[in-house]
Amino acid sequence: MARFLVAQQKYLELLELGQTSKALSVLRRELAPLASPTHPIDSDLFSLMMCGSVEEIRQRAMWSGVGQGSRIRLLEDLQALIPPDKLLPHRRLSHLLEQSKNLQRLQCLYHVTNPPISLLSNHTCSRFSFPIQTSHVLSQHSDEVWRIEWSHDGTRLASAGRDTRCIIWKLTPVKGNTRQITIAVHLVLDGHPAGISCIAWSPDDSVLLTGSDCTIKMWNTRTGDCISTMVKHEYDVSALSWLPDGQGFVSGGMDSDVLFWDLKGQTTFMWRVSPSRILDLAVSPDGKRLVAIGIAQVNVGNSQTEPSQSSSAQLTRELTCVSISHDSKYALINQSPNEVHLYSLDTHCLIRRYVGQKQGEFVIRSCFGGLDRNFILSGSEDSKIYVWHKETGSLIEVLNGHSEGSVNAVAWNPKHPTMFASAGDDHTVRIWQAPGDERESSPVNVK
Repeated sequence: MARFLVAQQKYLELLELGQTSKALSVLRRELAPLASPTHPIDSDLFSLMMCGSVEEIRQRAMWSGVGQGSRIRLLEDLQALIPPDKLLPHRRLSHLLEQSKNLQRLQCLYHVTNPPISLLSNHTCSRFSFPIQTSHVLSQHSDEVWRIEWSHDGTRLASAGRDTRCIIWKLTPVKGNTRQITIAVHLVLDGHPAGISCIAWSPDDSVLLTGSDCTIKMWNTRTGDCISTMVKHEYDVSALSWLPDGQGFVSGGMDSDVLFWDLKGQTTFMWRVSPSRILDLAVSPDGKRLVAIGIAQVNVGNSQTEPSQSSSAQLTRELTCVSISHDSKYALINQSPNEVHLYSLDTHCLIRRYVGQKQGEFVIRSCFGGLDRNFILSGSEDSKIYVWHKETGSLIEVLNGHSEGSVNAVAWNPKHPTMFASAGDDHTVRIWQAPGDERESSPVNVK
């Protein structure tokens, strides 16, 4: 193989220099004898002799031409053929140093920003760079808040719950201070007769879905107008998730049905996950998988074909929520009592358990968080928020703030790596940010 690569380089250089007879000699005497079933001589090598210009030779051979660049590429290809115990691979030291930096990032318990990492000392982020402090308390709701979800651009937060309203909050940076924000009510979406159990932003953030009893509503997030009202489920709608291309969405209900919808509000397919009621579902960011969970059952289907061609697993514990990692490889599922589980969607195996939060009677939701989604957050029935390091499973924070009842949901801002939100039975939504130093400051109350 090495001799073939060298002869090929020689052949191409002679062709470019216009020495056709010498190139033909290399082709016949050096390249042809090296041909084999595994490395045949491409017919294009013969046809290159018919090219009318240097540019055509380079284009058809996908070659950079005579010079240092092509010979460096040849050298790299030759080095790749030499066993590592005989010759260090190209840029091996650089790769080792980069691996060292990546390992330090993975082991840093509070890595939420992306500062330069030095090899002169071990990297650690300060606890005060992590969002451990409530910066704003949003108290517009008049009853328990069950669901929160950030818009994809991170500038708006939707919250909903028992008071039948969905509130969209607008975040505005303070001029001259990138760390400070102001938050105000942007829209109040009112139209459901019962509590809102699920919400979902469209991929372009122009539409918000809300689900209550058997009804799904589609809202214009710029004007607050209700675009469409859909009633198809026979029992309560429990989950909503958009397809990544924005051309439709999926809903799940207590009637065991998973419905696929188009933008006109028409159902295109129904997947019945019997006998389990659907408590939550999620579509993977790559659009290839749909994960729907029931009381003690996980169902994984293909969201691009018929999801009835699926796999399922029976568990012994009650499940309450599911979210999928940004790389579409893992599913995070809350299980009662008192555990959050990380599953591989490729192998369907349990990867890690996160324990400590209190969950037994109510629906508690969790999420991935952090710059590299390297944290696991969960609400809890003891009014606290629990934070684990994803790779190690270490419980790194237990945050107090909500006054009573359960913390029902948490959501990490997708664009601000040091900000997340929580929603609780105390009728409030809390915004959490990094204090930046050891000083405590009073949160801003937004009504």
